[in-house]
Amino acid sequence: MIKVAEKYFGLRKFKNFKLVNADAYKWVSKNILKFDLIITDLFINDLNPDFSRTKEFLTIVRKFLKHNGLMLFNSHYLNEDSGEFEKFKFKCRKIFTEVTEIHRFPKNRILLLA
Repeated sequence: MIKVAEKYFGLRKFKNFKLVNADAYKWVSKNILKFDLIITDLFINDLNPDFSRTKEFLTIVRKFLKHNGLMLFNSHYLNEDSGEFEKFKFKCRKIFTEVTEIHRFPKNRILLLA
């Protein structure tokens, strides 16, 4: 994903740009930095790892956002259980003031969290 982002979005050309490629679960326990944008794109096969959809993980990641910072969360979507995604969005609304579904793919949804 990083190579795709570099190729199509020219990420390295931005000033003050920091790309973090790390084990998300370990990274959140050590991070002290604040960011304008955090992109969460975590998958094991077709699903997000369970930890990434917990209130605890989302709350910790939210603390890493600067004032008015944004988070993009690439969420899995199960056609046979769309209620599971709705429950996840509800959980996000308990942590973030803005939860907007900005793009739909057959097997995933992109959420903007602020």
